[in-house]
Amino acid sequence: MSSPIEELSKEEAAKRIGEISDALRRFEYEYYVLSEPTVSDREYDGLYDELLALEQRFPSLIAEDSPSRRIGSDLSSELPEVRHTIPVLSLDKAYSSEEIRQWIVRCSRQLEGGFHIIIEEKMDGSSLVLYYEDGVLARAVSRGNGEVGNDISANVRTNRRITLRLPRPVTAAIR
Repeated sequence: MSSPIEELSKEEAAKRIGEISDALRRFEYEYYVLSEPTVSDREYDGLYDELLALEQRFPSLIAEDSPSRRIGSDLSSELPEVRHTIPVLSLDKAYSSEEIRQWIVRCSRQLEGGFHIIIEEKMDGSSLVLYYEDGVLARAVSRGNGEVGNDISANVRTNRRITLRLPRPVTAAIR
């Protein structure tokens, strides 16, 4: 049985890519600029995945300004920017038990000797990196675009759950 994407002509695909791209741009504006999302993460991700599938099937239709060519970011011009010392990659998403099992299998193939995991619901906008130098919190940085984030140290230091001094004088980046 073929998928609906496989049955589309190039002209139909171009029209659908335009519709999806316009919708995704609007949703990104509502989410990142207005902080007022109008669709669920699942609905957004479904459209985004459909766009990726269409662009994979019809690579000549990939526009320079396609939402698929953009990396999400929480960067703000109001806070100083800091370059991360480690890549702060986007987390994978899973909507079913089967997708979680597949992720565990992929991880187990890459990690020798086994591993332990804790699975929690993903909360957008809650990722940060704590940089400790000689065991003392030097700075806290938002994820940003994965390479550069905003220095949010002053805000993070007000959170009593964040450790300001580690038990040992280590230098580390902790996500």
